[in-house]
Order: sequence, then C-alpha cells, then structure tokens
Amino acid sequence: MAREYHIAAVGGSNDDEVSVDLSDVLNALGAQNWELRSAVPLKDSDTLLLILSRETAEATP
Repeated sequence: MAREYHIAAVGGSNDDEVSVDLSDVLNALGAQNWELRSAVPLKDSDTLLLILSRETAEATP
C-alpha cells in the first residue's frame, strides 16, 4: 500500500490568545485515518507542526 502525508500547524505565536485542544485536533484527524508520525515545536512560537500519514489504495494501471 502507498502512503500519503499531511502536515498540520497547531497553535500560533506567543502573542496569540487562541487556545487549541490538541486532543480534539488529533481525534478529528484520527477519524480521517491519519496517524501521527511526529510533532515538532517551532522555535520562539507556540506552534506545533504535526506530521501525519495514512495508507492509500494503490492506483492500478
């Protein structure tokens, strides 16, 4: 099976007042069959990059 990848940015700069429930984001992506592969914090920011992947059906020629 082939895989596809998705990168989601969660959060914002230190000045942002937006709060994000990370578990809500992960549950929503999980419901779409995305699997978390890695989470990378961005320097000097409250942003977290989520790297996800999921299996796709291989295209048949």
